[in-house]
Amino acid sequence: MNCREAQQALHVAPFTDAADVRAHAAHCKACGHVAIELIRLECVIRDVALSVRVPEGLWARVLLRKRLGLMRCLRRMLHHVLPTHGFACIARRPCRDE
Repeated sequence: MNCREAQQALHVAPFTDAADVRAHAAHCKACGHVAIELIRLECVIRDVALSVRVPEGLWARVLLRKRLGLMRCLRRMLHHVLPTHGFACIARRPCRDE
């Protein structure tokens, strides 16, 4: 494994368990430094992400918005399908043109 391949693998997954990447980083000073810096960066990102407070009631708002979106989609579908195909189209599967 060369430095380019090792650093590419480290950028994708800094906490990799791939033996060849770890062995290369252990013996190559430059790649070892890249591995350490990427692991530090991942730790900082994780700490910041976990410290974000989730607003009260967010989950309920997300679910409500999802339900409203599905209802709007169904309404739109019914608005376009029923005038041309009627209720029979909903009753049978798959929906075919007459």
